[in-house]
Amino acid sequence: TARTGCDFFGYARTGQFLAIEAKENSRRRLPVNVETGDGLHVHQAQMLREVQRAGGKAFVVWFREGKCAVIPIIAISIGLRSVEWTPYWERPVDKEQGILGLLHPYFPDPDYAGASGLGD
Repeated sequence: TARTGCDFFGYARTGQFLAIEAKENSRRRLPVNVETGDGLHVHQAQMLREVQRAGGKAFVVWFREGKCAVIPIIAISIGLRSVEWTPYWERPVDKEQGILGLLHPYFPDPDYAGASGLGD
């Protein structure tokens, strides 16, 4: 399989770069830093960390059993093998705002939803 960048990327109105990797599974834990399978692959985590280091915002959005969790990449250390689902990460899904609505707590700017270039 070809290695590509993140699922969603673009810029907030403030000019801050955004990178989001979306995952979905029904397990209680999301594998991270893996080479194969349905978890967060090493190359994906690496790109998210590079965005974070450069001053951007980088997240893993994990869908599980009709719920959604938003995990900042900074919470996923390099040696970590999996992340456990916890209510702390859960965010309500607003169908009108879509994926950007999930990120509201991470952007103090009221115009955070004006991101451009986010594609799926």
